[in-house]
Amino acid sequence: MDILVIGNGFDLAHDLPTKYTDFLEFARIMKDILSGTQIGRVNWRNVNPEIKRLISDNVQNTSGNIYSDAQEWLDLIKDNLWIEYFQQIQAKENWIDFESEISAVIQSLDNDMINKDGKRVLLKEDIGLLSNLYLQGVYSSYISLVTSLNTSASHPSISYEKVRDRLLDDLHKLIRALELYLILFVEKIPINIYSPEIANREFHRIINFNYSHSYTNNNSYRM
Repeated sequence: MDILVIGNGFDLAHDLPTKYTDFLEFARIMKDILSGTQIGRVNWRNVNPEIKRLISDNVQNTSGNIYSDAQEWLDLIKDNLWIEYFQQIQAKENWIDFESEISAVIQSLDNDMINKDGKRVLLKEDIGLLSNLYLQGVYSSYISLVTSLNTSASHPSISYEKVRDRLLDDLHKLIRALELYLILFVEKIPINIYSPEIANREFHRIINFNYSHSYTNNNSYRM
């Protein structure tokens, strides 16, 4: 039995925009267009040419994937804490490790729940100073309000639990947006490159560590 194991660079070797930075550029453009920016005024910047073509085609065709699902797209990407956080990092760096960054943010929130006595506060308690700079910025107005008031004064409540739940909800939205990006856009890109080492060879099983079905979408590869 011949088994082919495809590493996670297979998509990139076939010029498919499957890096996280590719997705973040896509999300930026989608948000701009669905928020009212005209297609002629969009700053495409580093958007993959094929993704640009697919987005432009959908804008022209109002029954396409963008406008027919406009509300879903906006719900997934607009004001998404994770997407905005990663886009801030992207502005400084060319490579982002989503998993490590997510872990660091969650760990910072967990550490913030330990008080001066070394005891963990309850999830339902109001947040104090958040150590993660990005979360500080998001909740800065609330933190400033709370610290300026007496403990007995009434103020809107934002607990550690609410911060955690929003991070989790936005993470689910990020995963769904990435899934739609791959299915509705990346997998519609024609593949004209092939690997001569495996072209026109038949395999009984494929183990794929990539995000797309690039192997089965290329007529040069067979099972």
